Amino acid sequence: RTLGMRRLFKFSVILRSVRELVSFCAFMKRDLATRPLYLRQLHIQIPLPHDPYSTCAFGEIYEDTSSASGSSSSEPDEPEWVPAARDLFGLLASVIRKARFLEDLSIDYCENILELSPRMLYSLASHRSLRKLCICPFGEQTAELVAGVKSPLTELNIDYRTTHPRLSSEVPFHPYPYFLHTLSKLSTVKAVTVWWIDMSG
Repeated sequence: RTLGMRRLFKFSVILRSVRELVSFCAFMKRDLATRPLYLRQLHIQIPLPHDPYSTCAFGEIYEDTSSASGSSSSEPDEPEWVPAARDLFGLLASVIRKARFLEDLSIDYCENILELSPRMLYSLASHRSLRKLCICPFGEQTAELVAGVKSPLTELNIDYRTTHPRLSSEVPFHPYPYFLHTLSKLSTVKAVTVWWIDMSG
């Protein structure tokens, strides 16, 4: 059993769709105390819509996920798929919290994911084994994550090229001051890669 888990997680785990996220979380949940311990590399590449009130992949399986996970109903001002997305990323947060040897993590659409699931923000910030973190895009939530991370990061990769409106605010966000403030708090990082940042602000 142990050998099988080691072989299974020998390579990176890449989640590219909602269905892969559901399958991965269900697999890990069957033995949440043990299986996450073998996870070393996790790459989350699940797209969220540019327009937070448009339909997306979560909506396609909303009924399945809401009935299976006990999703709460949506708030009056949020789209129907949001509760399902929030619950799924909340479950993923539980997996990450148990993955005590996770070293390499990348998250696309990170800002929207963190806003959808505060549990993700808490789990990632309190994690203590991460060495490499790649996030896209960079905003207020991701700045809070990186500034408060407990892991001794040695490599940080931030991509600004993709920007999305926040789910709860339309207030313009300029990342450069946050980026400088974040860097000042990272004492263990040896390599920082930044893509497409506007330094004019």
